[in-house]
Amino acid sequence: MDITPVYELKARLRAVAIAGTNLLAEDFRLKRAAEAMQPLEAASPVFARIGELVRRLLAPETEENGKTADKEGLLLDAITLVDALLCTQGEVAVAEEITPLALDNTGGVMNNAPYSDLKAIVDALTNSGGGRYSYLTEMHERKPELFYDYRIKPALVKALGASYAELAEDVQDWLTHMGESIIPLLEKGFDPKGKKEMFRRVEVIEAIAGAGENEFYVSQLPESEKEVRQALIYALRHSPENEELLSALIKTEKGKAKKMAYYAYACMESDAARECVAKLAEKNVQEAAHILGTSGTEWASQMVQTLIFEQLDKLEEKTGAGIAPEMQEAVIQDLNGLGFYLEALKGKSGRVVGECCRRTAVLADKPQIMKLLLAGYIDQRGNIDHTLKRQLAKRVREYLVLCPDREMISLVLELYEAYRDTQAGEAYFPAALLAKLLSEEDCTQWLWNELDRTKIDVQQFANALSGLFWDAGRKTWVMEAVVYNTALEKFIRLVLPVRQRVEGDFLQLLMGKKDGKSYKWAGRLDRVLGKCIPDSDQNYESQLMEYFYQRALQGSEEIFYCCTQLRQHGYQKCQGIAINYFKNKKQFYVWEILNILNALPGTGEAKRAEAQELLEMVKSDAYRKRLRDASEFQMEHLEDVVRSI
Repeated sequence: MDITPVYELKARLRAVAIAGTNLLAEDFRLKRAAEAMQPLEAASPVFARIGELVRRLLAPETEENGKTADKEGLLLDAITLVDALLCTQGEVAVAEEITPLALDNTGGVMNNAPYSDLKAIVDALTNSGGGRYSYLTEMHERKPELFYDYRIKPALVKALGASYAELAEDVQDWLTHMGESIIPLLEKGFDPKGKKEMFRRVEVIEAIAGAGENEFYVSQLPESEKEVRQALIYALRHSPENEELLSALIKTEKGKAKKMAYYAYACMESDAARECVAKLAEKNVQEAAHILGTSGTEWASQMVQTLIFEQLDKLEEKTGAGIAPEMQEAVIQDLNGLGFYLEALKGKSGRVVGECCRRTAVLADKPQIMKLLLAGYIDQRGNIDHTLKRQLAKRVREYLVLCPDREMISLVLELYEAYRDTQAGEAYFPAALLAKLLSEEDCTQWLWNELDRTKIDVQQFANALSGLFWDAGRKTWVMEAVVYNTALEKFIRLVLPVRQRVEGDFLQLLMGKKDGKSYKWAGRLDRVLGKCIPDSDQNYESQLMEYFYQRALQGSEEIFYCCTQLRQHGYQKCQGIAINYFKNKKQFYVWEILNILNALPGTGEAKRAEAQELLEMVKSDAYRKRLRDASEFQMEHLEDVVRSI
């Protein structure tokens, strides 16, 4: 059925609404549209009703039921009915060939989020000023999905050049986890002669795509300068086809660009690359060790093992019958050389790491070696952390972080078992705990046993677990670690999924509770527990919230942290938190009271009740004398604040 007359009638009725009903008698176009509607009236009662309304509208002024016809009302009724009819008859069609829209590829999606939230994030990313860093990190932790919105991503890329280094580094990490969809936006408008933003773009691209964007690295290299050039050269390591180019760059580049060419060339699995680094090792041991430390090639593993064994042979020969005074300086130099090669052992195969660590651990356990500090770390206090034994123990954790496979886990636990009762036992503990967390076996009982029988103190225990947190994106608990990348000259953040089940017995251990008793570390792992709250397990969450509430009631130094956790998770109570805090203080100030009231969790009613009780307490004679700034003005201000809660 052709409903074109209905569309024509709609247009004429709207024209009448604009011109006015007093001109109806002269509107021949409306009369013609009404006549065209007549054949349709028999098809449906709706069409018949529309025709009737239009005829009454066009009729001369007459009396209807004793009243003059309401032309304006009839016009509105007709327009409304025609619009309603056409809404049910609409269709979308394109006669021409359909072509895709030419949209910018921002590698993102649109989130169902208010523009006000997104605009605040964009402003914080693109503008300067204090407070924006903490706002962005908090928003990313609370609502990470907003940062995947296509309206946010251009501002994220721009923020790679932020003058505030911590912000730029965090943004770089966020972009790296967004995957390949962000690459077109990073390459759009790329300036090879640019500054910080551009070299960080290269680092994000190569971290995501590796060899997949080799054409981009090579194409941008001729025009590149300074840090951008260095980043592009280092990115060439991903593709074996760049071997000849890197060999040429080693000969033509200078300074840091030449060093980057060495680092990238050492990642090539070829005899030419091996010979190049071997020649460098003859001239500069430390530089060669740094370069070998970033290479994952088989020849690099073999070379590092050979160099370590040669160094160990020399040290064993010099220290076999003790260390003569005149030999002490030479032994320390050899120890430092060994230290360089132990750094180069990072990222190597488990077999090579195992053989090197076992031999080094035997040497480091010799009494004459244990007394020597590494030359680069000598201080007036004679810090035992700078002995070879302690340094090896710390290195072992780095090896595990970079290669968390079964062979490396077994090696770490083997070394800890062998030396846990020695002075280096607590130094091996963080690596052993990480190995257990990464294992398939539950480690709760093992950890109870170790904490009961070893000299591990509470702070060491807390430090070893400081990287444990719930990763909302991965929906699992993870262990965060940082390792130093000598090529990039900065620490790299790594996140390792843990297999240990945190709920249940392990949670009780972290709280310091067992069989109804509290242990020495009870309350010392608040910040670890605060990062381990999943967003999907209400039972687990409620246990931790009750824990933080009890901790807050104790008036501990972590009260503000505990209250923050309670507020963020919507805890409903606050009774006794502020009261108990000030009961135990010998003196306090009004500003402290205001801080506590501002930090309280709970409903509005609960906070008002706590604030009122606290106000009455501090106004009493017993507590008024403890208040150090109890002026009339200050007390009036405090009362106003309490009333406003």
